[in-house]
Amino acid sequence: MCFGKVPGQGENLRLGIYVELPAGCTNVTAPRGSMVNNAFTEVWTVKCPGGLSGGTIHIAGLSGTVVDVLARVERLDGSTQVTRLLPSTPSFVVEATPSRWRLAATYLRLGTDHILMGVDHLLFVLGLLLIVATVDLV
Repeated sequence: MCFGKVPGQGENLRLGIYVELPAGCTNVTAPRGSMVNNAFTEVWTVKCPGGLSGGTIHIAGLSGTVVDVLARVERLDGSTQVTRLLPSTPSFVVEATPSRWRLAATYLRLGTDHILMGVDHLLFVLGLLLIVATVDLV
């Protein structure tokens, strides 16, 4: 089963990025989509002979945007592969056995960027430091 969530661009408009699965994969069901809270969500079922391992998943249209994609592949055995795709790297190869270290590194890099690039986060940390400094002075 495939699930996609894409940012909206106003009422009933979605960002023009689309999942392209490896060659040979076919849709078993047509994608069912809905727009909720300015995000377009799509669900569909696919069949990939031989599975996804070793295949390349590409996000068409990503290279023409300034957004990142967090791609998550969950296997029936419970293992997970998470990859952050950028406009400069819009595809990835599905690993046969995903590395836990690579998963941790992906989330660490994503979290670090989220904190450092968000001015609101930096102001929050500054506020905490001012509170701590004030408490120490009293």
